[in-house]
Amino acid sequence: MLGLQTLLASLLAYVIFIYAASLRTNGTGLSLPHGRTPIPDFEVRVRLAPGSNLDAQAVIAHGVELMARIADLDYEMIIEEGITMRSHYFPEEIVIGLLPPTASTLLRIKHAVQALYEACAAVSTRLGVHEGFVPGVFAELYLKGVRRGYLTIRHQTTASNSANQISTSKLAFRYSETENLSRTTMDKTLSAHEGMVIDPLDPHGLVVTWVRRGKPVDGIDLWTASLDALATSAQYDKDDFGARVTGIGISKRSEIDFHAIIPRQGPVKTFRWGQLVRVIRLIWLKKVVWTRSDRSIDFTVYYQDEAVAVGDAAPYREWIKAA
Repeated sequence: MLGLQTLLASLLAYVIFIYAASLRTNGTGLSLPHGRTPIPDFEVRVRLAPGSNLDAQAVIAHGVELMARIADLDYEMIIEEGITMRSHYFPEEIVIGLLPPTASTLLRIKHAVQALYEACAAVSTRLGVHEGFVPGVFAELYLKGVRRGYLTIRHQTTASNSANQISTSKLAFRYSETENLSRTTMDKTLSAHEGMVIDPLDPHGLVVTWVRRGKPVDGIDLWTASLDALATSAQYDKDDFGARVTGIGISKRSEIDFHAIIPRQGPVKTFRWGQLVRVIRLIWLKKVVWTRSDRSIDFTVYYQDEAVAVGDAAPYREWIKAA
């Protein structure tokens, strides 16, 4: 009997070890249909801070916004001063910081993309139906086994609002005053059956129309699916045509898909990767989709009055087959 108990204890310890190791590396499932290549010698160790009680809506908004901002940058660009995401509307912030000596740190945008995805994936397991409060996050970023940086999702501090070197960095992001993040806007948009949103950065060009369908969708999983799609898009040259991506939620219950419309003849010369990133940012910013979404959505993307792409936010197709 003692031998059996020892064997069972050993097996349990092994299972726990394997599970913990998967969470530390690629357990968040960032590999996608486009074959996102794992980053060699890079590890993200995520810890949650349950007592911090962050506004879930702020964390959701900041996560998509920051991922879209950095996904639009050169994937191999070296981060020199750190990255921040703040808002005038929320007291929460996301900070990606560097540890000295920064000259040899060599953290790049690709590392920030993966770290942000894994941090948000960890938070998504704590998002309640009513989007109340979620724990803060502190993630340590390791290159070749050496801690080189960190990512934290937290309440803004007094130091955060001062004129320090990170807040003056070109990678210090804020929502503009014209971008409405209010709950009133969200409630009105989420109750609508169809609509249209226009990119404020390109009001005469990029337009997204949308129609809600009857299929139920897991809105929280849709958040991580959108982050997944943005993380995949980050790898590509933003001026290349023919963008196509499918983002899959961490629980594999929801997906978001956009793809360029293929012409009958000739090469695809529409729907750049940069436009795809802007479209996903736009539908979250304007609250067309949110973690309170409960129905699938069909999208059509227009550029200068021409339909260039279609997409949807829907239940994960493979999950439907398995159900």
